[in-house]
Amino acid sequence: MNSQICVDASLVIKLGLPEEESDQVEALWREWQLQQREIVAPPLLYYEVTSVLRYAVHRERLCQEEGTLILELLLKLPIRLLAPHNLHVTAWGIAADLGHPAAYDAHYLALAQILSCEFWTADRRLFQSAGSGMPWVKLVSSNDQSSSS
Repeated sequence: MNSQICVDASLVIKLGLPEEESDQVEALWREWQLQQREIVAPPLLYYEVTSVLRYAVHRERLCQEEGTLILELLLKLPIRLLAPHNLHVTAWGIAADLGHPAAYDAHYLALAQILSCEFWTADRRLFQSAGSGMPWVKLVSSNDQSSSS
């Protein structure tokens, strides 16, 4: 594995919204910064983050101003967006292999696979679907850190 770490929207959103596992994500983020790890994601990361925050405002979990401030904060995070030429084809294959009806999540898996780096998520279903065939997929978990270390 290299010094890059791929993250998805389920992890990044926890840096802006106080949710279960936000403390664990913040600790991981600080650790990665101290280790000077490069955080990467496919370009769809910010589309998903924007949608999650917009939904939170729509559902009145946040007011418009809070949503805007959190979005601006998350957009400033040092995350390098990468789209290697084979990202979509690799994501297509991973989604097919995992039996996923859509390829959104597979793009994160594909990027990590292409870069040979760890992929961190807070999405338990995605972690479980990746299974033992993708040991570089890590889960942030508040009740079982052994599954994410």
